[in-house]
Amino acid sequence: MCRECDVRCGSDDGNGSAEPRRLPESSTPPPRHAVDTVTSDRRAIAMVLAAERALGRRPEEMPHNNPGFDVRTTTADGRTIFIEVKGRVMGADTFFVTRNEVTTGRNAGKEHRLALVAVSPEGPEHDQLRYIVDAFRHWNFGLFAATGIEAKWRDVWEAGGAPV
Repeated sequence: MCRECDVRCGSDDGNGSAEPRRLPESSTPPPRHAVDTVTSDRRAIAMVLAAERALGRRPEEMPHNNPGFDVRTTTADGRTIFIEVKGRVMGADTFFVTRNEVTTGRNAGKEHRLALVAVSPEGPEHDQLRYIVDAFRHWNFGLFAATGIEAKWRDVWEAGGAPV
């Protein structure tokens, strides 16, 4: 099954290639998370980079495997702000934040943003963005040896506002 569409490859012609076959229609609702996370992640990052430029900042996207944050941006007065970006399909119930992301946010305090991007199936022009300043100030792992936290999207979304 192709991860990016509803096509299952089958009927091998003997040369290793296959003709696509459409899957039967399903009455099961679509998943609440992105099947193609690369596309939703790229759209989320692009939206945050554009918002940062609109605020007069100089954003820099970090490598995908950067621990703790996705964008480092510099303000006009030289301050550095760290942004963790979470992009989810509109209607998602939850999102995951790693222990590293929480620790980075707690250490940066008011110089940290959690950027939530609701990725619309209607296209990028319908995506929505909210920022939460110092989002992880009350999140604490204590002695619990967890790798991260699954958070309720709606609760965190409602705590956010326009990019700042």
